[in-house]
Amino acid sequence: MKRAGLTSPNGRPPQRAKLAQDRSVATRKKILESAVAVWSARGFLEGYESSTVEEIASHAKTSRATVYYYFKKKEDILRELGSTTSNDIYEFAHRVIESGKGVDGMLDDVVRELALKLTSIDPAAIRLMVQLTMSDHEAIIRDRTTGVTAAFSLVLDHAKKTGVLQTAISPLEFAEILVALCSSCCLRWAMGLETDLTANLLRVAAFALAGARSRTGQHIQTAAA
Repeated sequence: MKRAGLTSPNGRPPQRAKLAQDRSVATRKKILESAVAVWSARGFLEGYESSTVEEIASHAKTSRATVYYYFKKKEDILRELGSTTSNDIYEFAHRVIESGKGVDGMLDDVVRELALKLTSIDPAAIRLMVQLTMSDHEAIIRDRTTGVTAAFSLVLDHAKKTGVLQTAISPLEFAEILVALCSSCCLRWAMGLETDLTANLLRVAAFALAGARSRTGQHIQTAAA
């Protein structure tokens, strides 16, 4: 007779299920890191185009079948890299809210963290990731849930609820505008057209915030008239 509470939904004991999940996460991460290393070794764009699954599997010390189990094609690995970065920013935004700073300071912190993450990645990878994301409906939806859009929206929503920011548009709409501006900055940086990504991201964030405040003022004046 089985005792209740000693098995997970998939029938495994909870501890074994947790260990299996941890191994799966570690394997996935190892494949991702190995792919980036293989691609970067010969120049990211050339490596991305010319590398084989066998090379990635060999670097990760796993099998070709295991790589295919987690990632069906190279684009999926690249999407995972972008998704991991976006999720990290979202988690960072949660911590920023607890800092007690004003909306300007919170946005600056998130933007600086975003720049720090992106500048640690090959610029060629940034170009490919932005292009993939812009044409991937599911990626756009995910970003609104646990990505950079969600991170900005989280900060702006907190600022609106606490009364330190009043805007005529929703936090999510504002966040989408910020992401569009930041994506343009990232592309220009990745193409070598700009050198200081952090400064440029901070500038566009401040510009968007000032514009929202100005527009809110106009809206209030119009309503009062």
